[in-house]
Amino acid sequence: MLTAAVLGAVFTSPSVLQIFKAITAVTSRRRVDEEGKGCLLIVKNYTGDILNFRLAREMAIQDGYNVEMIIVGDDVTHQRGVAGTVFIHKLCGAMAERGDSLSEIFEFMKSKLKITSEQVLNNGNESFIRSIGIGLNSISMPGNSEPLYELSDSDPVYELGLGIHGEKGVCRLTFSPTNPVTEISNTMIEHLLPKEFSAENLKFALMINNLGSTTLLEMYNIARVVITLLENQNISIERVYVGTFMTALNMHGFSLSLLNLAQNSEQLLELLDTPTESMFWPTSLNLSKKSNNSSRTSHSTGGIKLSPQIGITATTKSIISTEENSQVEKFLSLTGVVCDFILTRIKEYNSLDSEVGDGDCGSAIERACESIQQHILKKQDLKMTLAELVYQIGICVQNSGGSSGAIISMFFLRYSKSLKTNSFDHKKAFIEGVHGMMELGDSKKGDRTMLDTLIPVSEYLQEQEESIDVETIVKVANEGMDSTKSMLAKRGRSRYLGDRVLGFLDPGALCMFDIVKIWSLWMLDKSRVANSSDFFREVSDPRVFFATVNITSCTI
Repeated sequence: MLTAAVLGAVFTSPSVLQIFKAITAVTSRRRVDEEGKGCLLIVKNYTGDILNFRLAREMAIQDGYNVEMIIVGDDVTHQRGVAGTVFIHKLCGAMAERGDSLSEIFEFMKSKLKITSEQVLNNGNESFIRSIGIGLNSISMPGNSEPLYELSDSDPVYELGLGIHGEKGVCRLTFSPTNPVTEISNTMIEHLLPKEFSAENLKFALMINNLGSTTLLEMYNIARVVITLLENQNISIERVYVGTFMTALNMHGFSLSLLNLAQNSEQLLELLDTPTESMFWPTSLNLSKKSNNSSRTSHSTGGIKLSPQIGITATTKSIISTEENSQVEKFLSLTGVVCDFILTRIKEYNSLDSEVGDGDCGSAIERACESIQQHILKKQDLKMTLAELVYQIGICVQNSGGSSGAIISMFFLRYSKSLKTNSFDHKKAFIEGVHGMMELGDSKKGDRTMLDTLIPVSEYLQEQEESIDVETIVKVANEGMDSTKSMLAKRGRSRYLGDRVLGFLDPGALCMFDIVKIWSLWMLDKSRVANSSDFFREVSDPRVFFATVNITSCTI
């Protein structure tokens, strides 16, 4: 199975630093005589996971480690990575256990998953692994007794095609109370094996996964029904695995995953049957009645060598100018106010995200703000340049994990890079930061993301040679944010909901609008940010803000 697993917060990808530390903890630096040794990252097809693992892999490669990455998208409804990913864990783990090299494992998985580089492709009916899940209820986040969304109390309904983060499915269907398991399972199989499939020579390994709170009695009844339905279609089931492999917290539901054994079946079955010390990999029900006494080969791990810590570092400059110190103090003041204000809005961001996503947008932003407060704002006598300060803020933001953590971190890294060559030019730095976010997330205006607030501001700033009008900045940011109400999502988990997101603001866009308001006030009068007792009231309502501040124009 896996040598290491990297955990983020609930329903949030781990941060770049967490992933990097995991890689270095289990991998030796590459030497000329050890080309086969290294680390394979198995990543589920979610934006935040891909961005953070991709960045961590890049850091590890630059630090001398041999790292490859594959992305698994086994969900037939949205090509997300769900429980079928555990099949990949088992196959790759067994190959590594018998001594296969990293390149051999990577190339084998590439051929099976039909991937180019590290990107998942849509393979239609030839998919190596196909999965689908259903839920009879929503989940409740830790510390919150309220469900993420409500299903009907009057009619027996279930969500079809939901993911592992509590997000809604592709549709909501009713079922008959007289024979619900057969009816629901049959619908799931129709999606897993559409009519285009030919039953001839079809052989599969079947995984029946508990999504959280389904009882053992229910799980094995489901297994009986699903096996019967598949056998009635003359489909050969070689192995059956029933258990809790990948949950959605306390969701009452289950998922089905089929591993295609049509090619290399003997090799794949040998890998599946290889003994493992993992307590959660169950003994398979062998419907083919074939015995396979595969034995484990001994495997020794290489020496563990941890890389240096990544974190707050002292400046490389021996002398910092008075102007630089002044800029650092003002930017620290701005950062403190942003964090304080954003932390008052967390519930609103989460509430909005529960309508259009998985309800944790605010929590991710909260972790970023708290990391900045702990590692930067509470430190005394920070000796660093403005560019170094902004860079360290970007590193702290990575601690929030998720796609927002990676994308916002990129903003600060590019902002810092720009300041190194264009001292104190915040306009150019802002523009470069937004461009970096667009590149990393492969996003543009109209995708219904936080960038729909920021890109119009960036475009306005690019048009201005010397002066900017602060009121115009807030106006274009507000228009960009408001436009997300009428957009279908093309990025993030909101894209799974189709037109159900219409009428709601994108929570990331709302958060960026709040920050733009603060940034605009800071650009107008940097000293006022730290001293204004009415600041929060002003930025909460733009009308009050503009009524109390004499806005003409300012040069940045």
